[in-house]
Amino acid sequence: MVDYQHVLAVHANAAQRKGSYNEVKGPFGKIVSFLCKLRPSITLSSKKKQEGVVQHRWEIPKRVNWEEYISRGSDQWKWQMVVSKLFDERPIWTRSSIHERLCKGGLKFGDHMLKRLLFRSAYYFGSGPFHRFWIRKGYDPRKDPESRIYQRIDFRVPPSLRGYCDAASGKKHNWEDLCAFRVFPYKCQTYFQLSELADDYIQNEIRKPLNHTVCTCSTGWYTSYVLDSLRLGVAVRFLSVYPLDGAESLLKRVSEKFEKSKKMRYQANNLKPGEEGELQVNQGASNQQLDGADVGEYQIYEQDSDGNYSDDY
Repeated sequence: MVDYQHVLAVHANAAQRKGSYNEVKGPFGKIVSFLCKLRPSITLSSKKKQEGVVQHRWEIPKRVNWEEYISRGSDQWKWQMVVSKLFDERPIWTRSSIHERLCKGGLKFGDHMLKRLLFRSAYYFGSGPFHRFWIRKGYDPRKDPESRIYQRIDFRVPPSLRGYCDAASGKKHNWEDLCAFRVFPYKCQTYFQLSELADDYIQNEIRKPLNHTVCTCSTGWYTSYVLDSLRLGVAVRFLSVYPLDGAESLLKRVSEKFEKSKKMRYQANNLKPGEEGELQVNQGASNQQLDGADVGEYQIYEQDSDGNYSDDY
């Protein structure tokens, strides 16, 4: 099974102990875990401490007993309880969903405080099918096929329509409206969680029995055929609500590709040994860029310009 490397800090300097985070890049990306004034998990020599050594581990970060580090009854205690209950509700969240849920409850935090609250309860992968999604500590989505509904999928605005995004610079849609396909994204690239998309076809497809039992770094629990079809389905829904003129011909082309992708998926499920290569060649011809927008690759943003982590939806 493909591993996504992550690290747990075993040494933190004085600045880090005030409440920061650390990361190490591995063969499949990064996982970041908050230090949060916790003591090192092992004893290091003075030399290693001076070098700021971190221990590479393949285990998922365990739950942190944050109750020991926050004053009971304080505002931060109450806030942390709210965030922790979100991860009891479901194991994986997008930051946009978390932010919107907290706002509906009358809670608004600055970026720094929200990160502190999240890192006490969760971690995230630096790549892969759950990239940048907040995952409950102690839970490994790579080992649970049920996690497939929480995988990541993107929509990229075709270049010919990006003038709309440029004109809307600084504006932001309600996240629920985006997931329900009521509005066209203001951003040129938007990442969604499959389970949040209000579309009958998508919800039916992501819950179908799996054809394989391995979670890969590139496509997660699904095959590339399934993800290509889902991505095209997302594109059709958004192009259908584009508020200006100019998307009609593009919508027609994408709709045709979407219907063809559904047939290809059926063929993929009924392949005989030795037929995979021919289907992949045909699929490659059908999954070319949508007016220049790559439908198969993810562009990954690791840091803000100031070095802080963020989740741009």
